[in-house]
Amino acid sequence: MKILIVSDSHGHNEIIDDLIRDNKDVDIFLHAGDSEVPSYTLYPFRVVRGNCDYTFDMPIEFIIPSPFGNILLRHKDDRPVSYLKEHDIKIYIHGHTHVKECYKKNGICYINPGSLVYPRDKDSSYAVLKSDEKNCYLAFYRVEDKKFLKAYKIYVSDGNGHFIDAPTVKKTEMEEMYESLKELHFNALKEQERVEQENIKQEEKDEIDLSTLEPDPLTPFIKEEKEE
Repeated sequence: MKILIVSDSHGHNEIIDDLIRDNKDVDIFLHAGDSEVPSYTLYPFRVVRGNCDYTFDMPIEFIIPSPFGNILLRHKDDRPVSYLKEHDIKIYIHGHTHVKECYKKNGICYINPGSLVYPRDKDSSYAVLKSDEKNCYLAFYRVEDKKFLKAYKIYVSDGNGHFIDAPTVKKTEMEEMYESLKELHFNALKEQERVEQENIKQEEKDEIDLSTLEPDPLTPFIKEEKEE
């Protein structure tokens, strides 16, 4: 099974159309809200209503059966754990924050694909949830060039046709990784800026002001002939 997940497209249907055209092997298309367009314009995406979709007739949430348990699709991460346990939710897909993330809490995997157009982290993004006979994993991709960003293994097969929990990155660890990568990126930019400044200074130092040079005594003078 392959599920393509987007959220917070805010009227940019051209991105939706590109994703549909380029992912013909997807089994289920899911949109976690704030599309700001009628749901029929997003077919074959299943769409829920976000806080910016108040004028459109859309469901607040979907519960979708899958080989690895029920999937809840809702715009905000505001359902209590008791509700999720009651409905046997294993994966909670939401949007709203415009920040991509994947983490497990109380035995439930929370997924936010990020925003297609207005990210509050580095990249506009979408996600693909895919399972085969052995694994279920989530991968994030950048919208502009479809470049793979990162992936998480969510469930593994127990060998009897069922999926069980797989070790995955916790939210706190993800935050630490993000901060560490951000610091490394900042330091790399500062080092690049330092090297560029040194090169500029060296080039300025190497430049020769010809007006300050004394004539070479070994070089004969060439007198210019004036035109009469």
